[in-house]
Amino acid sequence: MPRIKSEEELPDSRNILDSFSKELVPSIGYKNIVIPLLIPSAGKGIPTIGKVNVSCDMTQDMKGSLINQHRSAVEGFKNSEERTIPTFVNNILKHIESQFGARNAEVVVEYTLLRKKISPISSVESWVESNASYTGKLINGSKKFYTSVTGYYTSVCPRSKEISDYGAHSQLSSATIIVEHSSEDIIHNILFDLIDKAGSSEIYNIISDLDESYITEQMYENPVFVEDVVRKLAVDLTSTLGNIFKDYSIEVNHHESIHTSIATSTITAGKELK
Repeated sequence: MPRIKSEEELPDSRNILDSFSKELVPSIGYKNIVIPLLIPSAGKGIPTIGKVNVSCDMTQDMKGSLINQHRSAVEGFKNSEERTIPTFVNNILKHIESQFGARNAEVVVEYTLLRKKISPISSVESWVESNASYTGKLINGSKKFYTSVTGYYTSVCPRSKEISDYGAHSQLSSATIIVEHSSEDIIHNILFDLIDKAGSSEIYNIISDLDESYITEQMYENPVFVEDVVRKLAVDLTSTLGNIFKDYSIEVNHHESIHTSIATSTITAGKELK
């Protein structure tokens, strides 16, 4: 039967500093810590499952024990206010900075939210699963915050329509938007709405025949190239959130239906995000 030992009996090789190479480690931490979190909303917050990545730099005089403290810090914030994603990320950064003296750190929370979609003719309701992430970075002691979303839409090829007597090929398409903003800004739903309106048609999970007929013809009347969409998103993002964002990056991908390749296009605010 195992013997219960005292703390004093346990050796701590993690803190023996004279037998290892003393190099600065730019990033050490944990990935895929799964915990319950809250998506900010007008009420008490919407429960979700967050997948957390946390890391920071490790100076030459540190070893081993730091990585376990990351996990403890993530698990340690228990009350509902601290479980709201932006507050949680900010608190983890503060903890890393104050407890470890880190000058550089990153906390990423990936989460899923459900958005209600209403079909255009029959008004049938359905839920669309949408993926987002909220990131906090400590860069040389300064904090930066980012929201990233990936949304889906359909697109009809303008060239296919132009050269065909009837019909035009279409594709499932996606756009990923990353925006740098202030920590308190909650913008994921705004970004998803911009993506919904950027292509030939938005995505619905339940539609009637009347909806399908309408959507198909709407797509045909609104063909877009991949560069059309990325430009529209840049213009709409600036007009909608120009007073909020500090930087942005947009990547659009059209998953071609008559090729094995993917048409892609990227545009940025021309600052740090590439």
